[in-house]
Amino acid sequence: MNNEQTIEKLKQMRLTAMAQLHLQHVRDNGVADITADEYLALLTDHQWEDRQNRKIQRLLKQAGFAQSANLAEVNYAQQRNLDRNMFARLGTLDFMARKENIILTGASGTG
Repeated sequence: MNNEQTIEKLKQMRLTAMAQLHLQHVRDNGVADITADEYLALLTDHQWEDRQNRKIQRLLKQAGFAQSANLAEVNYAQQRNLDRNMFARLGTLDFMARKENIILTGASGTG
């Protein structure tokens, strides 16, 4: 079986990320330096990460948030009195592993 057939079969099985990475490696001849097990693991990890990322994007879209927000976009201006280090610690979500609660307070009507 040639690479074209393999790539086509991967696409038909809806393993498109895996097919794209395999095609890229075939074109770049980048598979000579690793074992078959490592190559399969590389393709599998790439497909898994692609599916996880698409799932996150789909769930965010379904949630229908009015605005898109992330920690990188928080405005830490002096008048807002926000602690950048605290936001960074909360962003790691370690409080969930420790089964701790957090309470966010602010002015009425600010969301």
